[in-house]
Amino acid sequence: MKRYIRLKERSAITRIHTPPEDYLKIRPTLIRENYFERTNRDNFLSAEVAIESKNKVFILGGSFVENIYCESNSRFCSVLGKTFGLNGYDLSFINSGVSGSTSLNILNTVINKIIPFKPTHIICFIPTNDGLCLELKGGLWNQSKHYSNLQGIDHKSERDKTDVPEKINQICNVYSTLKTLCTSFNIDLTVCSSPIIDGCIDNFYLYNKTSHEKFSKDRNLVFDSVLEFCNSIGIHTLDLRVAFSNKYELFFDPVHTNAMGSIEVAKYLYEHLEPRFIKYKLESPRLTQKHLLESLALTKSAVWLDEILLPAQSNQKITISFEIDCPSDVSRDNCALFIVDYDQQDLEYDQTKLSYSSAVGWYKYILTKTNCKYRISYTFNVPAGIPKIKIGFQSWYTNAEIKLTDVQVYIQELG
Repeated sequence: MKRYIRLKERSAITRIHTPPEDYLKIRPTLIRENYFERTNRDNFLSAEVAIESKNKVFILGGSFVENIYCESNSRFCSVLGKTFGLNGYDLSFINSGVSGSTSLNILNTVINKIIPFKPTHIICFIPTNDGLCLELKGGLWNQSKHYSNLQGIDHKSERDKTDVPEKINQICNVYSTLKTLCTSFNIDLTVCSSPIIDGCIDNFYLYNKTSHEKFSKDRNLVFDSVLEFCNSIGIHTLDLRVAFSNKYELFFDPVHTNAMGSIEVAKYLYEHLEPRFIKYKLESPRLTQKHLLESLALTKSAVWLDEILLPAQSNQKITISFEIDCPSDVSRDNCALFIVDYDQQDLEYDQTKLSYSSAVGWYKYILTKTNCKYRISYTFNVPAGIPKIKIGFQSWYTNAEIKLTDVQVYIQELG
């Protein structure tokens, strides 16, 4: 079998994801809900509002950064990017988290995937999986199916609890290499510990307490060692552990935040990172937000929302975000659509990024899944010279009562 270096990245996907029963069983506070996930053409997890900017900030880490069991509008990378945008910063934040990552996987991702995007900043959360690698033969250079950096090998998880100082030294050397790489490509680097829960109270995390305490000890050893090392060689660091210590209400297990916790992580990062990004602040925000509607039941006839006024002198990128509730009698994936009235017809696809039909005008289908409720967002463009638009919704090929709630619109002025 041919051997090759593993690029740890997400698959190209658009789906509604529900936590499996075995995952929920030991996490009683995680609600069984439907979570929408979509990757962009580069297999990064899409944000609720994908802000366009040449100043790109990549946030790397494991499943904590991936933040998959939150709605798209409360994942902390999404909230952080939106917060900077609404406050007038010319920055694009990209969620580069991948479940199961180690620091070595992240280094490989930076070298082989992220450098070509010419990022201005990288924010790297030390993966909690590094703590698990302390017990594997070879440390970061293990042969585990989950954590190895090689594919096409005979994967095996050989336990070896010796040489912990050497394995810690491995991890620190990865960050020394990452610093050299970022310096060479003029990238500002911040290394962070993720917030974690050290305790294990009843009805929070139903896992073997002895094993949990061991994992917690190893995670903290890695975090302490790497942060101390990074500080010693001049890497900017943030330690999120103290600010979130024992705040069980913000987590659904010891290493993953719920929606409320993710929003708090975004607030913490905004407060501590804003001084480093001050040179990207514009005189006025290019991103604005409008709340269009609280709730709407779709019918086969279009329901038009209030007119949206736009600055006509420049191109606009519009993101429309809402929660959709599909009943059990929804029969197909595209049983709803939204329509955009530009008040003129002489437009092309490249100007709108929408489909056109003589029956409804400019439109895009909305993903509908039987008996599911989830948050979803779509984007389209408005070319310069158009001072206003109207957005409408309608059901399509169904009599099912599809409901929308909390309809939000984000308007980004493109340079």
